[in-house]
Amino acid sequence: IRLRNTARISASTEAIGEGGNLVIRAPGDITLQGDGSIAVATEGAGSAGTLRINAQNLTLDDGVILTAESQGSGDAGGIDIDLTGRLLLQGGTGISVSSERDATAGDIDIDAQRVVLRGGASLVAETDSGSGADINLRVGDRLVLSNSDISAATADGIGGNITLSDLNILDLNR
Repeated sequence: IRLRNTARISASTEAIGEGGNLVIRAPGDITLQGDGSIAVATEGAGSAGTLRINAQNLTLDDGVILTAESQGSGDAGGIDIDLTGRLLLQGGTGISVSSERDATAGDIDIDAQRVVLRGGASLVAETDSGSGADINLRVGDRLVLSNSDISAATADGIGGNITLSDLNILDLNR
């Protein structure tokens, strides 16, 4: 899937209704690239859905963003990525969950054998004043971070947690 000219694929709600889920499944590899985004979102009182991706390998490149966000009073959805192989984020790409106001941000859950973030990639969970989201990484082999960030932050609420589990090697380099 190539996203161009800030293209966006989204499942969202703008009022009191619940947002839908957005599911991407493939038996092999998925590559998402370009300057667009794939999102679940809410701008109202309804909660956003969940973004789910299931594949062997997932590559995000060239600025693409996966996001679950709340810009209203409804809770942000979560992002659930389940891979049998590798997750690669590079070229300024990101996976984020965020909420404004008192809304709760959803979690980022990633299950993969190898996770590689490089070239300005990021995993971010942030909230203004609601409960912070967690980032849960279950990595069967290796987590590699090179000039990239993993962060959970809040401006005025309860911060989220970052949990790294099952990994054999944590490789941090510039």
